[in-house]
This record gives sequence, C-alpha cells and structure tokens, in this order.
Amino acid sequence: MITIALTKKLFELSALVEEQDDAEDELYKWHANVFRMSNKSNVIFMNNQTRYSFILFGVKKVHFRNINQLFRQFSN
Repeated sequence: MITIALTKKLFELSALVEEQDDAEDELYKWHANVFRMSNKSNVIFMNNQTRYSFILFGVKKVHFRNINQLFRQFSN
C-alpha cells in the first residue's frame, strides 16, 4: 500500500485522510507538497527512499479532492 504524507498546506486543500501505515518498506512511502508558481498551483511528490520526485503543474481545486487518483494516474 502506498502512503502519502501531506504537508499542512496540502492537507487543508485536499479531502484526503492520511492513513497511518506501519509498513517497514520505505519504497511505498511518499511526501507531497503544494506550491504556487506563475499564479498556478503545483504539487510535488517525492519518494522517501529513492528521492525520486515529480511535479504536477497547473493543478486545480477540483483535482485536490481526489489527490490519490491523481497520484496513481501520473506515477505510473
């Protein structure tokens, strides 16, 4: 199971309820943060173990409601 830890700013925007996962494998743990650039909201995801990261540019309010589906769609 993939666990995404959100920053406070992103947690307030999204409807995601963070789950506490006791999995030992860091490969399935991610961090996410939101930032603004050029008057657009962007979300950056980073893997805890590999430090692999990717950025979603131009994320709209409606996308924050289903941030899990957005993550799965673009991480594959």
